[in-house]
Amino acid sequence: MVLLAAFVGLLHRYTGDTDLIVGTPSSGRPPGGDDVVGYLVTMLALRVRFDADPTGDDLLSAVREASLDAFAHRDTPFLDVVRAVAPRRCPACTRCSVRLRGAPGAGHPPGGGHDVPVP
Repeated sequence: MVLLAAFVGLLHRYTGDTDLIVGTPSSGRPPGGDDVVGYLVTMLALRVRFDADPTGDDLLSAVREASLDAFAHRDTPFLDVVRAVAPRRCPACTRCSVRLRGAPGAGHPPGGGHDVPVP
């Protein structure tokens, strides 16, 4: 959460926004999905809100609250959240997400877990 708070702080510094949404992938089986085979990853939207001039503690608290709330509701499909919120589409808005990886040799999944560039 500390790295995510630092990232949110950087976004705040560059944009001046105090209401940021950062995506992060979450994996896990849905309830009753023990017989499902596949790549079970969904995107969680972490909505972080804070004061105009936040301290490090403020950012960490805001990220902690947003993370716990998002993970508590991670069984809700991302598409359902988007449909319910019906956000205003803004082509000029920047989309960002955070995915943390382990250190080299720290037990990546079979096959190496390499990133594949997407054009």
